Amino acid sequence: MGRDVVPLVNRTAELLRSHNAAIGELAAGLDPRDVSALRSVPAPVATEALRTWWTSETDGLPPPGGPLCSACWRSSRVRAAAAR
Repeated sequence: MGRDVVPLVNRTAELLRSHNAAIGELAAGLDPRDVSALRSVPAPVATEALRTWWTSETDGLPPPGGPLCSACWRSSRVRAAAAR
């Protein structure tokens, strides 16, 4: 007999919800247009700040993903380094 995985999945989902809420709270205090501020926080927090900003600025359109996001991060790192 195998172990019932439902309790494990439920605990994991609750943990992920709490992590997501914490990241959202941290991101809410950031100005997503401030590259220095975005670079000063962990990537998940900066990403959430950008995603929230994008969604509010585009009347609810989902934020771009994949290669476009990677290009944006590379560009922000180059700009931040140049500003130093």
